[in-house]
Amino acid sequence: MAQSRILGGNIGLAIATVIQNTKLASELRGILSPSQIADLRQSLDAIEKFTPAEVSAVAGVFQDAFIAQIEVCVVLAGICLLLCAFIFARKPPSFAAMAAKKE
Repeated sequence: MAQSRILGGNIGLAIATVIQNTKLASELRGILSPSQIADLRQSLDAIEKFTPAEVSAVAGVFQDAFIAQIEVCVVLAGICLLLCAFIFARKPPSFAAMAAKKE
């Protein structure tokens, strides 16, 4: 069970990273130089060198990326809820009954 949680967290982090990097690259093209975008991907400290207009644009893109990440999470949660409905049992067997059945 613990490994499933870790795997799910890693998959979620990978999805969030892909969404954020895609939004940064596509929406900041023309506003920031490619080197500025690369610096921003490496560390948020790079934002200290940006103009106020660039900082505002970056904040908007981060906001859009966060909203997209939440939308993906909501869709996945809905799918999980639907899948849980299919495995629901009114009277699930006890662990003792399952162990006895195996013997």
